[in-house]
Amino acid sequence: MILESVFFIFSLPFLILKEWILFLFHILKSSITGFWKWSFIEKLLFLSTFAQLFFALRPWIYYTVNFVEVEEVIFVSSKINLYLVISCLITFFLGNFGQFQIHKKLFISFELILAIVYITALVYPNPILTDFRIASDFNYTFAVYGYGGSIFLALLTSILEIRRKEQSLEVQNLDDLNVSTSYTLSEPPEG
Repeated sequence: MILESVFFIFSLPFLILKEWILFLFHILKSSITGFWKWSFIEKLLFLSTFAQLFFALRPWIYYTVNFVEVEEVIFVSSKINLYLVISCLITFFLGNFGQFQIHKKLFISFELILAIVYITALVYPNPILTDFRIASDFNYTFAVYGYGGSIFLALLTSILEIRRKEQSLEVQNLDDLNVSTSYTLSEPPEG
């Protein structure tokens, strides 16, 4: 009895880990198969929000330090990268897995805020991105421009997606209206 309890206690973490791996594999499999069923705009929205998250995790600034005989390049993340990563996660889940119109509109609001912060950081890098006083002391990496491009691509695709869904709802409502009026305007059958 005690031996079985000890065996169960030691095997329990492995069983839990196995079930989590199976669960994550199932989620990944259903996401990949579901991805191919999405429209082109939805795929582009997913990829742009994923790129946004990827570029937020990368270093944005580099500078060179000249020692006596060696020049060293140092890459650093910006001061606001943590907030950008958190906001990118929020927009990633709102934009891709939110099925209601309010989720899409919240996504657009978050993206607009991120775009304003991004443009402000490029115009005024000293208080937002770095503490360098002179702009020529540091350089931007490719991640800065990739992040900006992914913000504007996600914003554009989300607006297109909302317009597409609203137009399909309007067409569906018009079809419903035509079907219901055709029944009300027709004369009752003679009997």
